[in-house]
Order: sequence, then C-alpha cells, then structure tokens
Amino acid sequence: MKKILKNIGRLFELKTADLLGIIDRFHQHMAAGLRGEKSSLKMLPAYVGLPSGTEKGRYLVCDMGGTNVRVMSVELSGNRRARVESAMRCPIPLPLRRGEKEALFSFLARVIGDFTSAWPRIPTPFAFTFSYPMEQKSINSGILIRWTKGFNVRGVEGKEVGMLISQSLKGARLSHIHLRALINDTVATLLYASYQNPAYDMAVILGTGTNACYPERKVNFQSTGRETIINLEWGNFSELPANDYDKLLDVNTPNPGEQRMEKMVSGMYLGELVRLVLLETQGSKGHPKLNKPYGLTARQLVRLEAEEIKAIAHPIVVRSARILAAAITAVITWMDSDLKNIHHVAVDGSLFTGYPGYRKIVEATVEELLPRQGDKLIISPVKSASGIGAAVACAMSDFAAKSF
Repeated sequence: MKKILKNIGRLFELKTADLLGIIDRFHQHMAAGLRGEKSSLKMLPAYVGLPSGTEKGRYLVCDMGGTNVRVMSVELSGNRRARVESAMRCPIPLPLRRGEKEALFSFLARVIGDFTSAWPRIPTPFAFTFSYPMEQKSINSGILIRWTKGFNVRGVEGKEVGMLISQSLKGARLSHIHLRALINDTVATLLYASYQNPAYDMAVILGTGTNACYPERKVNFQSTGRETIINLEWGNFSELPANDYDKLLDVNTPNPGEQRMEKMVSGMYLGELVRLVLLETQGSKGHPKLNKPYGLTARQLVRLEAEEIKAIAHPIVVRSARILAAAITAVITWMDSDLKNIHHVAVDGSLFTGYPGYRKIVEATVEELLPRQGDKLIISPVKSASGIGAAVACAMSDFAAKSF
C-alpha cells in the first residue's frame, strides 16, 4: 500500500514550478481569447458590468444548474440587500438531460408555471440562469456553444437559448413572463457578491463543474462602450499535465478532449478519478460501487471511513485545489499584475467549503505562488448566489420593465 500511495502521489503531484507554468499559459490563453483567436478559454463577454448596489425591484428567476432547476422570487432592496421571497427546486430527470430540446424546455416552462400559478397575470420581468457556455450579443440573448456537465440535449447547440425559453413560456400560456436577462451562473455569482460588497471583483463556481468570471478593464467592447464581465469558461482550459487516469476518464466522457480542467478539478469528476485508481490498484471486490462509472461521488468521498481509500483520494483532491489556486492567481494577476489592490474572490460550491481541508489547501497554494503578497487575495465562500445575481442582472438590464 505504501508503494501504491507513493506512486499515486507522484502521478497527481503539481510542484510550484508546474503551477507557475500553468499561470503563464493561462495568461496566454486569456490574451488570445480576448483577441478572438484560437484559445481553450472562450473569454465570453456577458454584456453586463458590476452593479451599483442601488438596483431595486422584485424579479422572477429560473436557475438551471447541473442536476436541478430552481425557480424563485427575489426582492432587491436597493441598499445592497436582497432576499429570496419564495423558491422551489426540482431535479431535472436524466432522460431530459440527454433528450430533445422540446422536452427539456417544456419541462422548464411547466416548473415556472407551477411556481407562478397563484401570481397575477401581469407583465413579469424574468431572468434565466443558464450554466453552460454561450456566446452572447446582449444581456438577454445567447447561443449555446456546447453542453457540459453531462448534458447532451439534441437541437440546442448553436441555437439562441433566450428564444427557446421564451417560446416555451409562450407555449405554456405564460407570455406575460418576459425574459430580461439570460446569464451564466458564474456571472450571476459575481453580480450577487458585488451587489452586497463592491470589493468583490472575481467569482468562481466549484460544483458539478467549474468556471470563473471577472470584470475586464483592459478591453472595451464596442457594443457596450464600457467594461463588461468576462465569462472565461475555464473548465475547458487545456494546458494541464494529464496522467493515464485523466486520459482514461476523458476518453469515456461524451466530450473527449474538451473540458480538461473541469475533469481534473470539479466535483463531478473527482469521485470518478478515485474510482478508476481504486479499480486498478485494489479491484472491485468488496466495493460494488467501483464497478459502476461515476458510482463514487465527491460527496461520498467526504464520508469515506476506509483509511486506505481516503489516502488514495487525498492527492487527487489536493491536485484539484492547487489547480484552482493557480487559476485564481492567474486571473487576479491578469487584472492587477503588481497586486497594488486587494481582491475579493467569491466561490460558490460545496467542494470549497464541504471537503475537509480543501479551502486551506487553496489558500496555502496562493501564498506559495504569491510570496509576501498572498494576503492581497481574499477568497470567501458564498452560497446559492446565482439566483439573486440573476435578479440583479434583470434589474440592470436596459430592457427591464418595472418590477411587479
């Protein structure tokens, strides 16, 4: 076992020099993506800046995440405070995640209809959080580039998502609900954090998948005439050293060769990496879950009692945290190369706070990468931020109607 653990530790180890190299390559891909050149970082403008904190009103929000959809009513007070008045969560059935677009969007419209069934049928401003890579031309429209997080719904890639949700609402006799903001969950998280505290200038999602965003001040976008939040879609970052287990996992996914960073960092894949290592080193005897792909989840890793399995999981989780720290450092040093200012980073996701020691590894790695300046990065957890952030986007939209 000692020999096995030593080998696993070596395979998943990332030294300081490796992480500094990742930061350099991250900057190269950020620059190329902003120029519209080939890059594994899409650098997608969200066509919304940071909020003032005075945004006010009551808004309907639908938040479509990795496995669930949440519908909620959100009230913004206008003095940097917000509250969720009511909410409903529904799991997205697996067949809908890999079926036809009509079935998925009809399901979303039904959930929204059920939630608002007792509401007056008056013009209702609506925000839709869509947690997948999309190219936007305005704050309320976006074309899906590709599915991630295990989704593969036919007929949506290359289509305008805002139009699809609006059509489904109309088909469900909900035409009084007007889409005012279509927004990525990562961007919504930054809007929520910044609405509460203007010191926040970066947000990270670390859940089923992973992503990040920040306000781009070096590049002005003609269609906005001002800075805009950039959605990096960093789960697709490709310049990371992969071992045999990474390659085995990748080749058996619906999108081989894509989402390389997500497959090394996010909650959806960490358990599967541990399962693949265990299957090869110990076999499946006595562990029925090891025979089923994705039978071991990141949530289950936290509750493991077998010390040997914990020991195998540890270097895989440590690598995840160190890659995340390097990516955060890359974005912050892109914004402020000399670290003249203090930067607050909002992280939404159970892996950051729920896995024992994960947050400490991230913070220690930042200190390692930024000696004597690590205290310039303050990384804090936020919870369920994307729904309220979508309401903030709705309030900021040039198209927003009066709140109901």
